[in-house]
Formats: sequence, C-alpha cells, structure tokens
Amino acid sequence: MKKPIAPALILTLLLAACGSGDITLGQDPAVAPTTAAPNAEPTVEPTVTEPSADAGPMLVLHESGGCYQAGPYCRSLSFWADGRVDVMWPVEAERPVDTSVINPELAANWLEVASNTDFDELVRRLPEGECQGCFDGIDTVLEIALDGQEVTLDSVVVEFVVPEPLFAATTDLASAVPFELGEAPISSDPTGWNTPIEPQLTVEGLTGTVSAELPVVQLPGRALGGGLLHVSISAASVDSEYLYLEIGRSVGCATFEHLALVPTADLGVYELFFDTDNNCEAFAVSGYRTQRADILPVADGTITIVDGNGAATTITLD
Repeated sequence: MKKPIAPALILTLLLAACGSGDITLGQDPAVAPTTAAPNAEPTVEPTVTEPSADAGPMLVLHESGGCYQAGPYCRSLSFWADGRVDVMWPVEAERPVDTSVINPELAANWLEVASNTDFDELVRRLPEGECQGCFDGIDTVLEIALDGQEVTLDSVVVEFVVPEPLFAATTDLASAVPFELGEAPISSDPTGWNTPIEPQLTVEGLTGTVSAELPVVQLPGRALGGGLLHVSISAASVDSEYLYLEIGRSVGCATFEHLALVPTADLGVYELFFDTDNNCEAFAVSGYRTQRADILPVADGTITIVDGNGAATTITLD
C-alpha cells in the first residue's frame, strides 16, 4: 500500500551566517570557492570534516509505526561523531534517555560515507518508498547533519535499499546499539530471502525435497502478518556444509519464501522469523537449507531454533 507523499525528498541546506558566495544543491560546502592570499600555497580541503561533540548529533534516526504494537517502543536514536548514542523514547514510555557508546570507528565510517554521498543522485536512483507502518512494520526517518548541510530522508518516500553505502553504514550504526524491544530500524527486503534451489535436493531424514535457501538475517525489519499463522520445524538434518530444515504448518497457508533465521541475544539461539504478504504462492515449499558458515553454535556444537509456536528445537552441528 503506497502512502501518497510529496515531495520525494526534503533537502535543506543551511549556509553559514558569515562569508559569501552561493552553494548549489548537491555541492559540497567543504569545497566551495574561497579567496586565497597572493602567492599562498594551495590548500586541500579534507573530504570529511568531523563535527565536534558540542555541535550536536550527525544523525538522528526516528522510528514510527509497528513499534507501538506492544507499547510505546518507537525510538529516536541520536548518533554523535565520537561514538556516543542517545536513545529517546516516547513520553508515555516513562523511561529516561538511554546513553551508550558504540565503536567510534563505526561512527567515523558513517561520517565518511555520508560526506561523500551525492544525495540528489542517491534519491534519483532509489525506488519509491512504501508505508511499512500501514502493515504493522516500522517506518524510518533519517535526519542527517553534515558540515553546513542538513538532509532528511523518509523511508515512506524513498526505499532505504540496504546495499547502498549510506544505508549499509546506517544499519551498522543501528545494529551496534543495544535494544530490548522493537524491531531493528532498517529492514532487509524479505522477497529476496528464499532463493529457489534447482534441482531440488533429497536429504536423508527429511520427507520432502529441499527447494529453497533459508538465510540468517541480522535485521529482519518488518513482519506483515497474514496467511502464515503458525510455523514449526518438522525435521532437521546436517552435513558438512548445510543445515537442512523441514518446515511444517499447523494453521493457514503461507509464502514460505519469506522465512529467515534471526540470531537472538543468546549465543546459539535463533528465531524462525516469518514475513508473509498474505498469499500462498509458495505453499508447496517445505524443505530449506542454511549454510553452516552463517550459524554460530555454542561451545558444545549445538544451536537452538525457536519456532513460530514458541517451541525450541536443539540441533547438534558437530
């Protein structure tokens, strides 16, 4: 469901109160023309000008939408160039601002990527966004403050395509912030999760064929709800390269290509996460495989998968 919003992007350039000359949309203020003294040695402006901690956050990320389902858990995360992060909650949550520090290298990397991003060009090549909050998902607004430039990006207006360097760096920042409730603020597109396997595989211990990949997804983002009401593990098998799972369902039909394993806060424990767009195009798919290299077991070589019914299945990998 598209949410009709215009304009396609809000871009506001804040120019310094002193100095002269015009800066056009998309021009980096750091390389604006200047007047040099006679015979002065030419200077090279740095690509990244790191703001001081007193200048305010370089990025503020606002959540809205489905993070309110279980209570007032939509957050605003403010990131400073020195790695400091403030997590602000809605007033009704009645909880103080949470302040933490992430790896400063992540903040420095984000700042470098953002400072070298042509936002005009980025917006032109991004697909149209979608209202995730209309389907109980999370919408995200990024407020970016660089040296003399402010940019606002809204995921309802333009899609935050994670492979884009700016959004990949933002995902790294957001995933480094400890949180207890609510989904991670940037989602990965579930339609690309379950790549078909051709030809289908017959695996010992499974009654059906294995016909789709089951990825490990760090930030699943949205869960639309719909046809898949319950999902469970019927059987499991392991070889030197893959974990194979047979997925059963007790109620409803499902788009099973929207399944993923999501690591939890506990080492070796994964959630069988599902996202469905309420149709049955992959109803016949029941066998999946996950690369063992993507799975991190506990010391005894086991992992535990918690399925959609809340049941825990422990599987020995080694």
